[in-house]
Amino acid sequence: MALVDANYKFSLVSVGANGSASNAQVFNHSELRTIFEEDNLGLPEADTLSGDDSFIPPFLIFDYEFQFRTWMLKPYSRRNLTDDERILDYK
Repeated sequence: MALVDANYKFSLVSVGANGSASNAQVFNHSELRTIFEEDNLGLPEADTLSGDDSFIPPFLIFDYEFQFRTWMLKPYSRRNLTDDERILDYK
């Protein structure tokens, strides 16, 4: 499991988990989860995007199998998606 920034730079890497463990299990027992939940990663404050006045906080992108958290983005589940949801997941 790894944390990679927008410039493809690895910030944190965790290796050596049991092969039968799911990604969510590995994450739940990782230093990365602890760092994020304790807000010790040193991420920048929420900021606006170009052409928008809404403040967007930093976040991580995960697979749909992970339990949702406030600092996480993940795709919709794979069942009964609307066309808009399917397009958003694709992008």
